[in-house]
Amino acid sequence: MKLNTYILAQSLSFPVENHSRSNIFYRPLEYCMIWTPDIALHMECIYILYASELSGLKLPEGQISLICIGKPEPDGRHDEADILYVPSYLSREIILAHISELFRRYSDYEIYLKQFCLNGKSYRDLEQRLFDVFQMPILVLGEFHEVLMLSQEGSRFYRSQLFRSADTDFLPEQLEQALCSLRPDKEGFCQGITAEQIPFLSYSIERPNLNTQIILLDLCQRLSLRERILLHHLGPYILKYREFFYVNRYQNLQKFHSEITRYLNNYDDQAECPESILKIRKKIGWSEKDQLICIIIHSNIFQASSDYIVPTIQLLADHTFILDSGRNIYLCNLTQAGIGQKDLTNTLTAALEKTLYIAGISSEFTVFSNFPAYVLQAKAALEMGYRLDYIKRVYHYQDYVCDYLIRHGAYSLPLSSVLPEGIKDILEYDRSHHTEYYPTLVSYSRHDMKLKDTAGDLKIHTSTLKYRLQKIKTMLKMDIYEPDNKLYLGIIFFLLESPS
Repeated sequence: MKLNTYILAQSLSFPVENHSRSNIFYRPLEYCMIWTPDIALHMECIYILYASELSGLKLPEGQISLICIGKPEPDGRHDEADILYVPSYLSREIILAHISELFRRYSDYEIYLKQFCLNGKSYRDLEQRLFDVFQMPILVLGEFHEVLMLSQEGSRFYRSQLFRSADTDFLPEQLEQALCSLRPDKEGFCQGITAEQIPFLSYSIERPNLNTQIILLDLCQRLSLRERILLHHLGPYILKYREFFYVNRYQNLQKFHSEITRYLNNYDDQAECPESILKIRKKIGWSEKDQLICIIIHSNIFQASSDYIVPTIQLLADHTFILDSGRNIYLCNLTQAGIGQKDLTNTLTAALEKTLYIAGISSEFTVFSNFPAYVLQAKAALEMGYRLDYIKRVYHYQDYVCDYLIRHGAYSLPLSSVLPEGIKDILEYDRSHHTEYYPTLVSYSRHDMKLKDTAGDLKIHTSTLKYRLQKIKTMLKMDIYEPDNKLYLGIIFFLLESPS
């Protein structure tokens, strides 16, 4: 509970003739009582007393909160204390009952927020409670200005396009620019007006790698300090929810997730990625060069959500979001997390070691729009990995791709899922630089890795072939002499040469 006489003055609607200003955000008061001479004063309590009692009172060091009934004599004033002076016709019992009710209401509000976190509820469950408290529409944004929720009165509907862009769940650019142009006051609040002339007040709560912005819309009058305190409380609880009950920082981007679901279910490696999904990649700050990887966490014992696992992996929590919460499909940005595939494996293995979950991991990739192909890779890794080595907890696609293709057939996965990133890089390099690294790799493989036979087939000098092979090995990132990789390359050559 954060409370002081500032708030009491607003809530009780008493004329405040004099009070000292305490810090409105960090002054903890927990209960209220009627003062008697035998009571020791504590900073956590509000004491109610008469002006005649105040004049002879010796206050201990520190900020003491008092409610004084009536006006004391000039020599009986205590300017070092946090004192609210109220009219003399009020009784101590009336004030005590009123303040106790305030404490109860504030306590109920905070208890609800704690339950909101502990029960892992959706932001939507908080909307009506927020409107009950603030009596005006309230908009909660995530760190990339994604709309987490908009609470509003049913009879007063705000057109969604005012606060949500047409094809994503982010703020429209005009409103985003209006927010970014504001400077907060000393208490951290920003006041402005939208292009549609809707006044608003925004308040930001920031943590490392995490930021939430709370906006009160249609703000026709200045907020009372009580409401500012409650607004201040809301931010940390929302952050706590996002930190400890992490489902997805983008969990409420409904349009985005419906688009992703359609894209996953109807994936065609020849089709283009919807523009709305590409916009979101840019919005969340993932660059085109970032190394991405797909993870599927699954249990063969029971059907349950693995959402609680990701928050325990701090290394991943800030750089991972869920593509499909129902199927526990995650997309992790390795570049921003500052880890490699080996670190990821060790982290996941440690997190899953004492659980009934297993994980399938795709190969790394950079083209965001290709993520459905790597979802299929992670699924294939899960299926064959558990079938061949059920003791392990984490299965890599590269370790089981040959087994999967032999069991299910070369055409069981789309070509974009079968091709390793190294082959894609070689093909793209040949196309853009007019080189012949891919034909060199095919010839070298089919001539049993013999330099002389390959050089004769390609009609090039042996030294030229050695240079090409060195470049190929660098781009391929695969040991081409390992038997399983030879088989894998043979399947790839077959697929690339087969008519589509």
